[in-house]
Amino acid sequence: MTIADLLPPPPSLTTVLVTAALGVAAHQMPWPLLALVAATAASLAWSAWIAHRLPAARRDHHHITDLALRSEQDTPAAVNWPTVRAALHARHPSAIIDFRQTCTGESHDAWCQGTASTWAGGDRIAVITCGRASAADVAYTLAHEVAHLTGGRWVATLTAGALFSAAGPLIGFATAAVLGWQAIGAVFYVAYLLYIATFWAIEIACDLTAQRQLGRPAATRHWAGMQRAQRDQPLRQRINATLFLLTEGTHPPDSLRLLAARVVGAR
Repeated sequence: MTIADLLPPPPSLTTVLVTAALGVAAHQMPWPLLALVAATAASLAWSAWIAHRLPAARRDHHHITDLALRSEQDTPAAVNWPTVRAALHARHPSAIIDFRQTCTGESHDAWCQGTASTWAGGDRIAVITCGRASAADVAYTLAHEVAHLTGGRWVATLTAGALFSAAGPLIGFATAAVLGWQAIGAVFYVAYLLYIATFWAIEIACDLTAQRQLGRPAATRHWAGMQRAQRDQPLRQRINATLFLLTEGTHPPDSLRLLAARVVGAR
């Protein structure tokens, strides 16, 4: 069983809302429970197809290989790579782990995926860092990304991906059963809140794991710096970032992450 088989990406917020509408429709059918089973099966099948069959998913797998082959092997000395490798191999003992660095020239290049990122596909994990980011930011972001692939955060990500592939129809069906099909707005609202609560909780949990390793000052400096960088962006980029935040739903705003770093104990 490969990492790609174990970790299909969670369905998008849009997909969850569409499948919630299917759940509402199932409640109005002559055989509602049978229709709910069919809608749930369709949602699961769609998620599996998205994860493993669409060209975008195949491109992601090739993208990991391209990153490993084309980007620089030099990595920041400030990052404790043996510790990162040991943490990843503890959860994925057979994985091939590549450490690479982008943006080794005078500007950000096309391979840059932010301060640090991890890509899992097939039997390979690619760990990518930005050469133009500060060592402190790389260390914090990398600790967050590694938390996604290890320990309880890995289990939470797997569980959320599996549950939300089936949750949309169930949310729509249950809400329609309580409030009636006319309350389609309530269906979408409930689905939206459950979705963002789940994935925001996972993201903040990974933040707190990184904070436990590197200390609260490292976390607060990182998120305060992210907020300053956003305020310095042109208005159009800030509007696009806000729209993405509202429609994608998988990541909390930086202001909330900074608040969590300041007031929540690291776990």
